[in-house]
Amino acid sequence: MRGPILRFVLALVATLTIGLLLVAVNRLPPTQPNSTPPATSGYSVFLTPIGGNPSTIDIGPDGSGCAAMQASDLLNRVCRTATFTDGPLIAEQAYGHLNVAYTVSFEAIVWRARLDRLEGFCAASGLLGDWLSKCQTEAIQSAYEITDNGLTVQVPLGPTGPQTAPPTQ
Repeated sequence: MRGPILRFVLALVATLTIGLLLVAVNRLPPTQPNSTPPATSGYSVFLTPIGGNPSTIDIGPDGSGCAAMQASDLLNRVCRTATFTDGPLIAEQAYGHLNVAYTVSFEAIVWRARLDRLEGFCAASGLLGDWLSKCQTEAIQSAYEITDNGLTVQVPLGPTGPQTAPPTQ
């Protein structure tokens, strides 16, 4: 009688072990990482240091050019974040603070909406309520600028190609 019980227990243990291994394998991350990088786009802005003259700064899709704003952590981070063209991806960078507090993500969404002339980009990025209204208003203003730590950035109203002079007010 011991033989059949022992075989039954061993078969049960083997089956459970295989089942657990299958579950563990299915929970592992994919072996190939997502090979599609997020979509980015370059753009141009006008940078004016306090007491200086405005200059055109061309920002590459990889954020090259943002170093011109290194005196301001806020502007440097917004500059880099605004290279992304996917609104929800930009919104993710707020780490739960979107629609709650002013964030780099909010500012980058405004920049991207202006640069691409897409007022709807604000809503598509997940902004709600007063934050959505503020973004939509700023996205279509004829002039828009932000100042931080001695630097002023004017964000043109699309298209995003290089420009030679700041917009007149």
